[in-house]
Amino acid sequence: MQRITRKKAWMFGYVLLLFLQGCSENELHKSNDMQDAYAMCEGIWSTDGKTSDEIVANGGMIFTIEKSSNGELKGNVFYQQAESQRVATIENIVGVIENGKILFDYTDDGWGNNGSIEVLLSQEEVIVKIDRDDEVSSEYALDGTFSLKRMNSGNMNVEKQCEIDEESEEKYQSYWSAEQIMEEKKKRENIVNDKEYYEFVNGYKESQMVTDGSWIFEPLISTDSVVYSKEQFEEMPKLMIHIIKNEIYARHGYVFNDDKLQNYFEMQLWYVPDKEKSFEPDVLNSYEKANLEVLAELDR
Repeated sequence: MQRITRKKAWMFGYVLLLFLQGCSENELHKSNDMQDAYAMCEGIWSTDGKTSDEIVANGGMIFTIEKSSNGELKGNVFYQQAESQRVATIENIVGVIENGKILFDYTDDGWGNNGSIEVLLSQEEVIVKIDRDDEVSSEYALDGTFSLKRMNSGNMNVEKQCEIDEESEEKYQSYWSAEQIMEEKKKRENIVNDKEYYEFVNGYKESQMVTDGSWIFEPLISTDSVVYSKEQFEEMPKLMIHIIKNEIYARHGYVFNDDKLQNYFEMQLWYVPDKEKSFEPDVLNSYEKANLEVLAELDR
């Protein structure tokens, strides 16, 4: 990743001071007032204020501030590179706020690299500066200065073209009767007009001698509990790889902007769309993150 020059970093710091509501130097040192201001920084910040959906689709950073009061900040960083869709994370960031800034040394960015992170706070902008150690264990390392805006909550949940009835939003359970399964399957079929991806997967599974329809009860592969290699996908069609990659998000109720993907997952009895919340990348476990890296590289 491209480093930000010292001149640019200095400019970011200067811009931050301008954003601090025009406070004078004396006012900045009024601790009670500033702690109240820092508390207002809690929430989700992202590149250009983009939603989680947009970050996942196009790359960028999400910085979740869990706490920024009582002189302390706690948070997590998620970053997805636009070109490769590689994911880096720095979790459990904790630091004492001093003059609107915290410093934290991290030991793992998801790729085994370490370094330091500096966070500059204001109510209008959060600047995250990451300096990796020169001796890195991976060619891919999170590095640079990132200017973040508060995430646009107005667009967090995109209204879906097709919605499942509230009665249908229960995940498939093994004790369901055959009649209950058929009823649930029929409900989903009736609300989905575009079945292109569904029919493609059905055809592919039949070519693999899987004709029992069991793949609509559970995700296609166990990306949440097994780490797969590139070689295991060598004979698989590109569209299957694309669908399996997005299964990782669908497991957690992700609502897709891509109508074809959304329609496909609406047909899966295991899929329960979370229409009330935006997707939070930190819900992914270590298996899912590792598999996402492999699948994203193949799905280009």
